[in-house]
Amino acid sequence: MLHIFYGSDSFSLREEFGELKASLDKDGSLAANIVTFSASKVSPQEVIAACDTVPFLGDQRLVVVEGLFGKGSRSRDQDGDDDGEPAVSGGWDSLVEYVDGMPGTTVLVLIGGDKAGGALLKALRSKAEIHHSKLPDQKAVMGWVQKRSRSIGVKLDARSARALADLVGNDTWRLATELEKLSSFANGQMVSEADVRDMVASARELPPWDILDPIVEGRGAGALKALRRVLDLRQMHPLEVMARVQGAYRRMAIAREMLDSGATGTDIGARLNMRGFPLEKLIDQASAHTASAIRAAYARMVEADLDVKRGIFDVELALELLVTDLATSRSRAA
Repeated sequence: MLHIFYGSDSFSLREEFGELKASLDKDGSLAANIVTFSASKVSPQEVIAACDTVPFLGDQRLVVVEGLFGKGSRSRDQDGDDDGEPAVSGGWDSLVEYVDGMPGTTVLVLIGGDKAGGALLKALRSKAEIHHSKLPDQKAVMGWVQKRSRSIGVKLDARSARALADLVGNDTWRLATELEKLSSFANGQMVSEADVRDMVASARELPPWDILDPIVEGRGAGALKALRRVLDLRQMHPLEVMARVQGAYRRMAIAREMLDSGATGTDIGARLNMRGFPLEKLIDQASAHTASAIRAAYARMVEADLDVKRGIFDVELALELLVTDLATSRSRAA
């Protein structure tokens, strides 16, 4: 089976992709049967070989190719039209014929970006299940908030949902983070409009000291000092700090991947909507980290999140341990 995911709402797409993975993991063996490729670093033949591999002690094998469609480096069709596909290694047309005879034990997933077009996608559409999700316009954000709050058990009335929509806009990643934070704060009680404005509006402005730079740059003592000041003065909820740290490493991961593929600073700025000194700082920080180090940091953040959800540590202690581990691992690597 072939699945194609693309659209501007990357949060909803990742949620839907997660649901697909859960549906395939009926016997708990999927973790040993997932392989993920970057389209810019793999050949069609390698993808096909991975699809032809028999699952290991399981019923399903999941093969994922990221970045085959979507905005980024673009190529042109023979007629000169921008085809919306990245400049990856050639021969992807072979995938069109291959998917018809792909083993029934294999699920192939192609994940794109904001937009997807071109001859390859057109040829694959009739052979795939298409998952397209775009960001809600501002009028629809309140409905998105209400639906999401119901799905995770957060009690919001209409005024609270409207306040959150007005404060955050249609950034679905940020909306989801704020709802998780409100859920932790409310502990099953109704979230009032005042709660939303107190917890969300105050987080819109960065504190007067930067808590991210010392973490990313491996200054452990400075990172903990800045974190403690933020928490002591209640300028941010600990979950908001976690979200900020995750966002910083997410931007670094994107920048690192783009640098590795030969992208320029201008390309990175356009992708992340950054310019000037913040962009220069991001590129410097991404250049100082390897892709594997950034992946390890992400794994540590996932672990911290699970520690909180499982009740192993309260959120402040989990955050302090996370910040310590991220900063000291960076300083050791340096």
